Amino acid sequence: MSRSHALTLTVLATGRQFDLNPADGAYTTVLPLDAWRMATAQQSPQTIERSGGAAIFTGSTLAARTFIAQHRISAGGKGVRANRNRLAALYDHRHGEAEVTFTDAAEPGITFVVRVKLVQMLPHASGQTSRVAQAQWLLLSTFRYESEDQETAPTALSSSPSSIEVTNKGNVDSDRLAITVTPTVQKADTDGQRFLMYVDPFIRQPRAGKVALELTGDLGWNHAAEVTAGRSQDTGADVRVLDDSVEVPRWFGDGTAAANQSATRVWIADEVGAGREWRHRGSATIGAADTEWQGDRGLTNIPPLPALAGFYDEVGGHEKVWVTAYSEASGVMTIERGVRGSAAASHAAGTSLWWMPKQIVILYGDLECDAPFYDDSFKPIPAEDEGSSNEEWVFAVYLETAVASNLQTRLPRVGSWVPARHPFPDWTDRDELFRTWIPWTGGLGVDASPATKLAIGYRHTVTMGGHPLVDRWEQLFTVAVSELRYAQGTLPLEHPGPPNEGKLVVLGTCSDGTEIVIDVHNSTTTSETHASTPSLVYIAFAIKPWDPNDLDDNTSGAESSVPQEPDDDDGFEIVNVELEFDADERLFVEPSARIAAYQLGTAEHPATIEDEQGNVLSINGVALAIGATLEIDVIAGTALVDGRVGVAHRITGLRDITVPADPEDVPHTSELTFTEAGIGEVEIGAVWRSAWL
Repeated sequence: MSRSHALTLTVLATGRQFDLNPADGAYTTVLPLDAWRMATAQQSPQTIERSGGAAIFTGSTLAARTFIAQHRISAGGKGVRANRNRLAALYDHRHGEAEVTFTDAAEPGITFVVRVKLVQMLPHASGQTSRVAQAQWLLLSTFRYESEDQETAPTALSSSPSSIEVTNKGNVDSDRLAITVTPTVQKADTDGQRFLMYVDPFIRQPRAGKVALELTGDLGWNHAAEVTAGRSQDTGADVRVLDDSVEVPRWFGDGTAAANQSATRVWIADEVGAGREWRHRGSATIGAADTEWQGDRGLTNIPPLPALAGFYDEVGGHEKVWVTAYSEASGVMTIERGVRGSAAASHAAGTSLWWMPKQIVILYGDLECDAPFYDDSFKPIPAEDEGSSNEEWVFAVYLETAVASNLQTRLPRVGSWVPARHPFPDWTDRDELFRTWIPWTGGLGVDASPATKLAIGYRHTVTMGGHPLVDRWEQLFTVAVSELRYAQGTLPLEHPGPPNEGKLVVLGTCSDGTEIVIDVHNSTTTSETHASTPSLVYIAFAIKPWDPNDLDDNTSGAESSVPQEPDDDDGFEIVNVELEFDADERLFVEPSARIAAYQLGTAEHPATIEDEQGNVLSINGVALAIGATLEIDVIAGTALVDGRVGVAHRITGLRDITVPADPEDVPHTSELTFTEAGIGEVEIGAVWRSAWL
C-alpha cells in the first residue's frame, strides 16, 4: 500500500473571502484521502482529471469535479450549534466561487491554489456525531502551485559526463521541472562552433514569397580577417546559418564575394511574409532609454509576445527590440531595447517599428568540421555575381536547368528568369500559325546551363526538343524594382517593314497594379536604363511577332499581299541585366559584431541530460552566446533561449525527465547527468516543484 502520510494532515486555509480554519477554533476543515490525485494505487478517472491529467473517458461530468470536504466543529466559543450555523453561512450561494489555498502540514512550505465553488452542506449522516459536518464542493480549475520553487543552484561542469545533485522532498516523481543550461567557456576550436553573428532581417515589402537573402550587409563580411585570426576555415566549411534555430543551406558569393575575402557574402533562399509596420504616434523623439512605445493605430493580428521588432531609422540607426507586452486599451507596447547585438538609440518622431519574424544567426568557428552538402539546385541566382546584394542584383546567369537543352527541367533557384507565354491581345490567327518562338539560354541557336543570356528565336523546321513555345522571359519580385538596366540585341525583325515589323517589347507591372510598356526595340543593339515610379513587381522581355498577312510595302516598291514568314534565328538576346530594389522595400540586415558562442551538441552528436531512471533529454545543436541561458520546461514542453527564442524543435525527450522520489525515504537525493562531446564549461541548474501530490 502506498504511503500517504503527507496527505492525511492536509489542512485548508482560505484566501480573502472564507475562513475554513478560523483562529478561534470554531471548526477545522480537512480533505478526505483520495479527494485529489492521492498517492494511492486506486486512481480513478475523476481523480486523474482533478490533478490536471487526461482522463480515460471523453467529455467531462460534474461528478468528476465534485468532492466532499469534512468540517470538524468545536464546542468552543458559543457552542456547537452556533459554530455549525456559522459554518453553514459559508455555503450561501451568493458567495459564488472561491480561491482556496491548500497547505500540507508535513511540508508547510509547499502550497497550491485552486478555484472552487462551495456548493452546499450535506444532510447529517447516520452514525456521525453532530460535530462532524460534510459539504459538497465543485472544482472550477486544476490546481496551480503557489509555493516557493525548490532549486539546485547552477553547477559548473567542465568534464563529460558530469552530474548535479537534486533533492525531492515529496514522495512521488516530480515532472514539474525546469532545467537551465548556461555556457560560460567556449569549446576548443576543434570541438565545436565558437562564434555567432545575429543577422535578423528587416522585412518591409508588402508581398510574401520566396526571396534570395544576403546576410552580411551592404559592405559584406571580412571573412578573410576571421581566417587570418584562426577563427574560421579558409574554405568557409564551418560557416552555418540558423534560421529560427534550424540549419538552412547557405552559399557564398562569387569572385570578391567568395569565402576568405574582405567582402564575403553569404546567401540563403528563404520564405518571408509581408512586412508589418507600426508607426510611432506623436511628435516626441523616441529616447534611447524609453521602454514604452505607442503606435498610431490599433494593432490587429499582433504576433505572440515576446516578439522581435526593429526600428528602421536611417538617422538614429537600426535597432532591434523585444516587444514584451501590449495594452489594447492604450495602444502602448512595452519594449526591451538594443537586443541581439544592436544598440539602444534615439529615433525621430514617426519612426516605424517593424515586426521581425525571422531570427537568423551565422555560426562558425569549428576548425575541423567538414563542409556541409547543400543542393545547388536551390542556390539563389544572384549569388553567381559578386556585385549582387540586397540592394541590387547583377545577373551573371539567368536560369539553370538539369539538362542544358531541356528548359522544362529548370531548377528551383530563387531569382531565376522563367520562359513563359502570354499572347498579346492583338495577336491574329496567322500569328498563332507562325508562333514557334522558343527560348534559348546561351544566345540564339545555343543552349547553356546555367543560362548566360535570355534569348528568344524563331524555329521553323528545327526540332523543339525540351523548348516550350514562348513569347517572353519574365520574373515576379517580392521586393519591388525601382530601376532596370540591360543590354539588348535584336536580330532582323524589320521585315516586312514599318509599322508591322516584329518588336522586342519590355513590359512591367507596377506595385500599384498599373501595367506599362517600359521600352520597345526592333533591330538596334542598345544598353538601356529605366527607372520606374511606382516601382515594378513584374518585368518581362517579350517578342511581339508581326502579322504575316499585312501588305508588304517595304521590299518591292509596290504593294504585295504575299504572306511573309520570319526566318530562323530572327529574335532577340538580353544580357547584362541589373535590378535596383526600391529603397523603401528592400530587405535589410545589419549583422552584429562577432559574439563568443557555444553550440550545445549537434544533430549527429547531441548533448544529453539523463535522470536516474534512464530518461534522456537530447539537445541537438542549440546555439547560445556565452552567458546566455537555455531554459527547458519539462512540464510545459518548452525550451527558450533567454526567455525569448524557442528552440524546442532542437530537443528530443523534452517531457521525459523527472526528479525521482523514494516514498520510503523522504527527502530523496538523486542526480541529473550531463554528457557532451568536446565540452567547454557549462552551468547546469534545476528548478522544480516538490511532487507531494
